[in-house]
Amino acid sequence: MLPRLILSLAQPDPSATLAKLRETPALQAVLNGAEPGGVSPLGGVSQGAWAFSAAVLAHSAKGRPVLVICPTGKLQEQLQQELETWLPALAKRPAKPPLFFPAWDVLPHEARLPHADVLSERLETLIHLAKRQQSAIGPVIVTTAVALLQRTFSPAELKNRFRRFKLGQRIDPLDLVEWLEDQGYEPEAQVSQKG
Repeated sequence: MLPRLILSLAQPDPSATLAKLRETPALQAVLNGAEPGGVSPLGGVSQGAWAFSAAVLAHSAKGRPVLVICPTGKLQEQLQQELETWLPALAKRPAKPPLFFPAWDVLPHEARLPHADVLSERLETLIHLAKRQQSAIGPVIVTTAVALLQRTFSPAELKNRFRRFKLGQRIDPLDLVEWLEDQGYEPEAQVSQKG
């Protein structure tokens, strides 16, 4: 008589899987640099496991932000997509997607603005970090070294440039126009795209 093979299609418990993986030497090396302000280089980890290692690190960081610095924009986009898969897979509940902080797509001497999507993603990340609340899993920011070196708003300046409107709130149109002009906006006849 042949032994029976039983196949279980049940989802494994992510916390049990994480506990076992934290004991591996490769992840121990990554997690050892994870103290506040620590650096966890992934040089000893295969590139295919970088996103997974960063997701494990984010779950082990006890609510602190995790900054993933990529050597190129192409790798940044790849890791962003992979982290969008790994972060919720390792969480017991839905996880927030990683924040994408791209480099400007223009050189400083060029007389043009960065693409609207780049500006939007950078501002979205900065606003999220300025307004963030404590949670079990801190924000994961995926960026490049070039993006980190480029000037941006300080938290105080960002707060001064941010204005929230509520439904039903009465606003003096002239005050709003003046505030928008102070922020660098210029009057246009009609706007059909963001930017």
